[in-house]
Amino acid sequence: MVEMLKKRFGRDKIYLVGHSWGSLLGMIEISRHPESFYAYVGVGQFVDVTQGDRIGYDYTLNKAREVGNEAAIQELEKIGPPPYDSFDTFLTFRKWIIPMGGVFYSPTYIQDVMITDIRNASEYTGEEKENYEMGEGLLVSTIVPELPKYNLLNQIHEVKVPVYFFAGKADYNTPLKLVEKLYEQLAAPYKELFLFEKSGHAPNYEEENKFAQIMNQHVFNQTYYSPVVDKPVRIFLNGKTLNLKPLLSDGQLLLPLRHTMEELEATVQWTAAANTVLVTSDRMKATLALGSEVAESGDQEVRLSTPASLVEGSTYVTVQILEEVLHLQVDWNPAKNEMNIFSK
Repeated sequence: MVEMLKKRFGRDKIYLVGHSWGSLLGMIEISRHPESFYAYVGVGQFVDVTQGDRIGYDYTLNKAREVGNEAAIQELEKIGPPPYDSFDTFLTFRKWIIPMGGVFYSPTYIQDVMITDIRNASEYTGEEKENYEMGEGLLVSTIVPELPKYNLLNQIHEVKVPVYFFAGKADYNTPLKLVEKLYEQLAAPYKELFLFEKSGHAPNYEEENKFAQIMNQHVFNQTYYSPVVDKPVRIFLNGKTLNLKPLLSDGQLLLPLRHTMEELEATVQWTAAANTVLVTSDRMKATLALGSEVAESGDQEVRLSTPASLVEGSTYVTVQILEEVLHLQVDWNPAKNEMNIFSK
């Protein structure tokens, strides 16, 4: 599927978004084939179904007691906490977690929206919609029993692509506690965890505007780029030709920071835990946080229109950062497609 999409859209890389059990497949895919992806987004991220179900069971039973739902209390106390040997017993637990608010922030509303969207989608034929509903049943009976075999906390410790986790605060299906644990221990070139206060397991539905805003302002802005292909760009630093690989992002030219600064005998230090880059020399000290709209230059803060981004392991920066943060003079000659950079 990934190779088909790359070919169809003429791209070497694509974005991968995994939701719920699909986020298990997503994490496995990016760990095996990082070269195919700009970034990965995990929504309702699968971590460990065994631990997750225990957390979900405790929440559901406590909520049932809180609201006085005797039917739920009796059935949940009868089956006890997971793991379950019987699939029917597992379904009894799942029967109550949604009405107790452990899957969606607004259970009735969001289920109606999701089902209505699928049934009204013009992209699908009637047969495809029927296949979807049959597939839901097949999922529960075939894939769900396989999930306990996977625990990402033990099985995936490092990936080579930027990772973004979108987690709903009200999600006890893939509990936030476990997503936070995976986020803390996962080694990645860049990672962020976004919390959705009024969402459960489906923030893409429950807070769709916030979801779209983060995708545009953070995920795409930080990770999408395209090579300069129409005409080669020549870069000069204090008159010396630089052998750089400039990129285009949303119409802006990006340059690799380390190579540029090392030509000026500046030191570039990368701190993975904080996703920050420190640039120091005898004439400057600047700190850039990947994805941040604010940079520090000496004792001044600079607002950025486009934050620094990580591309294939290298930090890329815009002309604004070169001029306002690193205090270089940049002259752009569009007629010659040449950029001259001077240390002031």
